Amino acid sequence: MSGSMPQGVTPALDREVRRIQEISRLPDQNVERTRSTFALVKEYLRRVASWRFDIIRNNDMDRFADIAGLIRPDLDLPVAVTKWLEESVTPSYLSLRILRGHLHWTLLQSRDAVPLGGAGDPFEPLIVAMERGNHLRTDLGWIIAVYSFRQSNWTELYVATPLPDLSGGRLDQLDTET
Repeated sequence: MSGSMPQGVTPALDREVRRIQEISRLPDQNVERTRSTFALVKEYLRRVASWRFDIIRNNDMDRFADIAGLIRPDLDLPVAVTKWLEESVTPSYLSLRILRGHLHWTLLQSRDAVPLGGAGDPFEPLIVAMERGNHLRTDLGWIIAVYSFRQSNWTELYVATPLPDLSGGRLDQLDTET
């Protein structure tokens, strides 16, 4: 990712922009991490389903929606951050949406505007997957990471077992399990 880092944003946004800059330096498609990537994408989808059912109650919500924007449509990312993303992010349109949604969520958190009752930061599992060298795309209803899997329906996602530990050690352990 090129372009200078936006200035004058919250400390939380500054931290996450630096995280995104680090992601850009990583190679894509780390095939040794298929199980953890699958678990992280599934956890993201479970969290989104929880936000959809418990808080947002939007039957038409896209799986990669900007949840912060749905919760607080009046709270926009600073123009400098949006411009930086548009000029700097190149992996894919979906990656851009994920990163924008993540930064918008970070802003929502920094303003103490996250409603109670949701499933936590929805984008963190995907950011962790990207930090581990995997970028996502979709094709005809399939989410494609290291390998493809069909997007489950909302109810299946909502009742899925949470992945409580997103630490590198636990994810590495998933990848080595047989």
